[in-house]
Amino acid sequence: MSYNPPVWLPPEELAAMTPAERQAQARFVQNHVFGFDHRTDRSGRPIEQGLGSPSNPGEQHFAALERAEGAAAANLARQRAAKAGR
Repeated sequence: MSYNPPVWLPPEELAAMTPAERQAQARFVQNHVFGFDHRTDRSGRPIEQGLGSPSNPGEQHFAALERAEGAAAANLARQRAAKAGR
């Protein structure tokens, strides 16, 4: 059985760390939450990429769009998503 360190550390433990250790802990948390192979934007923030994310809308998104804005808007959004290869 391997040891898995806690993801979130108490403030007093973070305060005792060096800046490099805090940065490594932040990377560990980000990899734990978003996956080790997650993509980031220019600012280093993770990019959502799963089903339902802005870049990969699911059918529920289109159904909600149809209820809110009408069938024409939903069909246009479906066509745009299909054209983008989603």
